[in-house]
Amino acid sequence: MAVEERVPGQLDTERDLDRAFDGQRVGDADWGPDRASRILPPPEAPRIITDRARPRSDHLRTRILQLCGVVVVGFLVFEFALSGLLHAREQALLLDSFQARVEGFEALGPIPATGAPIGVLRIPRLEVEQVLIQGTNAEQLEAAPGHLRSTPLPGQPGNAVIMGRRTTFGGPFADIGNLTVGEPIYVTTLQGSFLYRASGAQFVANDQPGTAFASAGDNRLTLVTSDPEYYGGQRLIVTATLEGAPAEMLAAAPLAVDSSELGLAADLKAVPAFALSLLLLVGAFLFLPRAYREFPLRVAYVITTPIIVASLVLVFRSFDRLLPAML
Repeated sequence: MAVEERVPGQLDTERDLDRAFDGQRVGDADWGPDRASRILPPPEAPRIITDRARPRSDHLRTRILQLCGVVVVGFLVFEFALSGLLHAREQALLLDSFQARVEGFEALGPIPATGAPIGVLRIPRLEVEQVLIQGTNAEQLEAAPGHLRSTPLPGQPGNAVIMGRRTTFGGPFADIGNLTVGEPIYVTTLQGSFLYRASGAQFVANDQPGTAFASAGDNRLTLVTSDPEYYGGQRLIVTATLEGAPAEMLAAAPLAVDSSELGLAADLKAVPAFALSLLLLVGAFLFLPRAYREFPLRVAYVITTPIIVASLVLVFRSFDRLLPAML
C-alpha cells in the first residue's frame, strides 16, 4: 500500500484542521474572516516615518518655513507694538540731554549736529509732547520727530519743516490731520519759546516734495507725515503760522539732503546692516537643534533665547530703515 508523502506544515486532514482551530471543526458554514485570520498572516503594520527618518531636505524646508513665520509675525509685533517702547526710551534720553543744554545756557550753533535734540514740540489739542531731533532719515525718526536739515530751525524766519512717524515708533504724528485752523502749537528751542497756530492741511504727492518744503515768504512751521497710515504713498502736511517776531537767523548755508531724508524713500545705507543681521539670525536658527541635543533643555533655552531675540531685533530695526521713514 502506497503511503502519501506529507509536506511539513501542510494541513490536509480533518484531525490536523481540528487541532489548528483548537478542536473546532471547519466547515463551509462556519468559515469566516475570524477563522481565516488564524491561517492568513496578519497585514503588515503601516510604517511610521519618524522625524529622524525624514529626508534632510524635509528638515531644511521645515526650518525655513518656521523661520519665515517667526520673522513675519515678529516684525508685525515689533513695528506696531514694541517699537513704541523704544521710542519712549529714546525720548526720555533726548529730553534729559536737551534739559542739560538749557540749564547749561548752551548757545545754539549755526548747524546742530545730526541726531542732537534741538527743541520740544507741544500740541495741546492732540496731547503731543515730543523732543525734536536734527535729521529726518529713518533711524532718526525712530527716536523723535526730525527737523529737515535744509530748512530753518523752528522759531527762525522762513519755513521750518518737521517730519514725524504716523503709525510706528509711537506714531507721534498720527493725528495731526485732526488739527483745525487756529489750534496752538508750541515749540521751545535754545533760542526761546514760540507759538504757532495751525493754518491749513493738504496732501502732497510723493514726487512733489518741493510743494511742502519751499518757503512761502512767511514764518511758518510745517508738520509732515505719511498718508495713508500703513502705506505711505503721499505726504500729509499741516502748516502753522508763527505769531510774533521770529528769532535771529543764524548764518548758515542751506544743507543739501538726499532722498532718504525726505520721508518716503528707503535708506539704502541700511542694506549691509540688514544682510548681516539676517545671516546672523539664520545661523542662530540653524544652531537651535544642535543646542537642544547637546545641552539640557533649560540650559539650551538660556543659551539660545537671548541670541534669537537679539538677532530678530537687529533684523527688524535694519529692515525698518528700508521702509518709508514716516510710516
